Amino acid sequence: MNYNEHYELFKKLNEKVKGLNKYGKILNISVYGNSCMTLLHDKEFDSDHIDASVEWNSIEKDDEVLNIINERAEENGIDEKWMNIDNPDLGLVEPSMGFIRILDEFEYLNIYCLDKRSFLAYKLRLGRIQDENEVNIIKTLLKDINIDYHDYIKELLERYYDYRMLPED
Repeated sequence: MNYNEHYELFKKLNEKVKGLNKYGKILNISVYGNSCMTLLHDKEFDSDHIDASVEWNSIEKDDEVLNIINERAEENGIDEKWMNIDNPDLGLVEPSMGFIRILDEFEYLNIYCLDKRSFLAYKLRLGRIQDENEVNIIKTLLKDINIDYHDYIKELLERYYDYRMLPED
């Protein structure tokens, strides 16, 4: 999905939440995977879904939220897993990682992405260096943050993860 496809799905999701909304509820969506790069860089990074966590007034994975998400898939003829909220990789997102709010024009959605340094640490921790798309994302983030040094990358990983869990050099 490209930026416009992501945007349109979020726009339709916002309208659906608005239609159901009697009490000013806000749907919080935290985006983690390759969609972060698409949304932050307006560049497609090979993803047909959005890895995210959702929260509706502090209730995670509320049935009403899941129904709304699945309806968007049905209406748009896309896989019902377009918003992947059961991705085990989300367990690698640490509370100390930073998020930035994006697409703030939606009244009933708060959409967040990992900031670039946190996203880089997340991608490095995943260790999918055999995947060309993942390597391109890492290279883009390294360039954006102006990082060229192995030691700095190691320090960045150690900032968010227990160093004993990291692979040896």
